[in-house]
Amino acid sequence: MAVQVKKADSKGRIMLPEMANTHVIIKQISDNEFLITKAAVVPESTAWFFKNTKAQELVALGLKEAAAGELIDFDPFAEDL
Repeated sequence: MAVQVKKADSKGRIMLPEMANTHVIIKQISDNEFLITKAAVVPESTAWFFKNTKAQELVALGLKEAAAGELIDFDPFAEDL
């Protein structure tokens, strides 16, 4: 990665064209160092999944089983559930 020198304007802003129209997380490391990381915004209604390791493990297992062809016929509308 090339080193760039930028000058902040009077409001403390700098131009980062490679991050235009993206969300970022800014973490202050020290008085003169910041870490800027691109971020994705997740709807609040699905954010629980990223906090629930058990749910993530179950989904990963399901994907692994599906990839291995371990499938079953399932009718969610069957009356004998």
